[in-house]
Order: sequence, then C-alpha cells, then structure tokens
Amino acid sequence: MSSYTAFQVINGTSGTSGSSGSSGSAGTSGTSGMGSSYSLYETYTQVSHGFVLGDVVRFDAGTWYKALADSAQNAEVFGIIQLVNGDSFDVVFEGKVTGLSGLTIGIVYFLSPTTLGAITSTEPSTITQISKPILIATSSTTGNILRYRGIIIS
Repeated sequence: MSSYTAFQVINGTSGTSGSSGSSGSAGTSGTSGMGSSYSLYETYTQVSHGFVLGDVVRFDAGTWYKALADSAQNAEVFGIIQLVNGDSFDVVFEGKVTGLSGLTIGIVYFLSPTTLGAITSTEPSTITQISKPILIATSSTTGNILRYRGIIIS
C-alpha cells in the first residue's frame, strides 16, 4: 500500500507596505533663444543725411554715404537703414531688417551697381562692378543681413 504524507500549507500574514518616496523637484527651464526679431543696430546722427528706410550705407572718413557696387571703396557696406528720425538714423548691421517692401522670400539681394543705397535681385556681372550679397528675404518686407565679402567682377 502506498503511503502519503500530507503537508498543510499555512500562509503567513502580509507585512505593512512602506510609504512611497516623494517626487523630485522639476528642473529649471532653459533660457529662450534670441527669437526671430534679433537685430544688432546702432543709432547715429548726421545732419541732412538724406537716408530713408532700406538704404544700404557705408561709413568713410567720419561721414555716412549710400553704398554703391561700382567700386571696392563704395561697396564697403556697414548696414541697412532701419529707422530715420530727423538727423538720427538706425543702422542694422547684423540680423533681421524689417519695413522693407517688394521682396521675394528666399531670394538673395545684392548691392546695386547703378542706384545709390539700393538692393537688387540681379547679381552684378559687369567687369569692375562688385558682387556684394546684402540680404536674403524672409518675407516680402523682411530679410536677414548677409555678412559676406564682396568680389570684384573681372
């Protein structure tokens, strides 16, 4: 005959649960970037300057002039006029320029070789003219200044 040994399983009682830990504190947020309206500019004063919004200017021997891509000296661009207030004016020399008109998004504009202080979407190509990229349009009224070196067409 077979013999069986019987075991009785007795479950113990459950212990008490531990308390849950506290949540950590949230980290600090990073600083925001410069945003889409970043511009570096300076305000200058010159009596009877004759500048208007959008003029491309240069600075030579203590005097401001409208730039022109007809020679290396005349094409030494400092920036673009952003604001005119009497004899004072703001020159944006890096970043975003606003208040312009008639631009085509994504097009690079060059310093004009024929019109003082103007930009053109046609790159100068005549010998002795200067190919000087000035800005790339980001809307019909805004653009970002390009800090590229001009080249003499030869």
